[in-house]
Amino acid sequence: MKRKRITAKKLKIGIAAAFMIFGFSSVSAQQQVSLQEAIKQALQNKAEAKKAALQIKKAEYKIDEARAGALPQISATAGLTYNPVIQESLLEFGGERIKAQLGQPWSSSAVVQLQQALFDQRVFTGLKAAKTTREFYVLNADLTNEQIIENVATAYYQVFVQEENLKTVEASYTNTEKVRNVIKSLVDNGLAKSIDLDRTNVQLTNIGSNKQQLINSVELSKNALKFYMGVPIGTDIELEEKTIEPKPELIASNVNLENRTELKVLNKNRELLQFNKKATEAYLYPTVNLTASYGWAGMGKNFL
Repeated sequence: MKRKRITAKKLKIGIAAAFMIFGFSSVSAQQQVSLQEAIKQALQNKAEAKKAALQIKKAEYKIDEARAGALPQISATAGLTYNPVIQESLLEFGGERIKAQLGQPWSSSAVVQLQQALFDQRVFTGLKAAKTTREFYVLNADLTNEQIIENVATAYYQVFVQEENLKTVEASYTNTEKVRNVIKSLVDNGLAKSIDLDRTNVQLTNIGSNKQQLINSVELSKNALKFYMGVPIGTDIELEEKTIEPKPELIASNVNLENRTELKVLNKNRELLQFNKKATEAYLYPTVNLTASYGWAGMGKNFL
């Protein structure tokens, strides 16, 4: 009997230790996130931010491509021909006809050509349009980042709002539960009516329903924040406790709309449309090119 008691005691200690280890791992796996860290992860993980950065690189390649059209174009060609049967022709000299072969079995040629555009309206317009395209994508990337930051900040503070509402409802639930217990004691002792207890129970049930709705709202707000951050939904996060101070200067009436990124993107898009019109008109302009070539040719009976 003594050995069985010792074994059961060890088993309880082992189970308790396992729960302590599990609880410690769960706490350590929880990620505490500040607003700055949430924004940083969102800008690193969101596909929209990565796509905007790739569009900037694409615009730089377009600039290199347009600039290449204004640079000298050098091309080289070479050929080697073998004629197993040489064509024969009849030549007439002094009334006599002579059969002669024209050409050699082996012939080779090499040509190097240089072409430089002196005036090509399409190239010049394309280069200006490519630079404007890069500026457009830079502004679009800034706008995308601003929208990501706005969504993350809104979701982040929405979690705070729901948690504060939940604390208020939990306090109300606790106080109502205490009142219900007092009324129940009075009813049991015949000092109060049962209808008062029923009303309190209904009120407590309604508060409990609101409490569960707020618990679900907190989870939904956290899931929305995880989505904007680009982290898995299963990740357990905890928001950093921090006081929120209002900044009236952010909602001042004298806001300069010209500095809005949305307006800058629209203006730059208008410039691109104007360049698109000029590029279409550029096909009607004449082009002036400078061409120089140098060639070499050889013929013989043998390959070398």
